[in-house]
Amino acid sequence: MASYKSFVCKIDDLLNELKSTNPAQESKSWYLVNHLSKLSYNCHSSTSAKEVNNSVKSLLRFAVDSLDWNSELSNKVNSLAEYHASLIKACE
Repeated sequence: MASYKSFVCKIDDLLNELKSTNPAQESKSWYLVNHLSKLSYNCHSSTSAKEVNNSVKSLLRFAVDSLDWNSELSNKVNSLAEYHASLIKACE
């Protein structure tokens, strides 16, 4: 079963994975790290998926606008967004 805590862990895992590659400044990965950092901060400051809905939408918007369709990074972001959507749906 999906949980908010596991959602936050998935975000932190992807963030740490990307940071470990030391992305070049102003690269797509660098911008993705920035978006994930903001999302991670908001998630650690919140208690529910609904509270970080706008941050997830911002991350997804960045991915759609900037990442190559069906790339590994795009798929990972989409997976996070789908997980988040399942959490929102479970709350309804």
